[in-house]
Amino acid sequence: MTINCWDTNLVIALLNPHDRLHATAVELAEKELIIISQTVQAEARLTFLRKFNTAVIEVYKILNRARRADSEMELQKMLIDGFKELIQRRPELKAFYEYIYELVH
Repeated sequence: MTINCWDTNLVIALLNPHDRLHATAVELAEKELIIISQTVQAEARLTFLRKFNTAVIEVYKILNRARRADSEMELQKMLIDGFKELIQRRPELKAFYEYIYELVH
């Protein structure tokens, strides 16, 4: 049996299904014993919450603008365009934007 010490990136990848490392993290978690130090646990928690909260605030701004849409089609276009704009502006949060989009769509 292999024992692995995980870093923050893998812990976050395990939590976010849209993270590029998610499949790898799930595969490792199913196969091997994982050790996560208290430091990594605290850092992962803070990093996840910071990124998620930042993404939520930006998405809220898009939703607030989109509620002024005159039709369902215009609403959908505003949401899609807004998410594309967010991803272009903050690509490091792409996995979080995709996660939130899935929740609200």
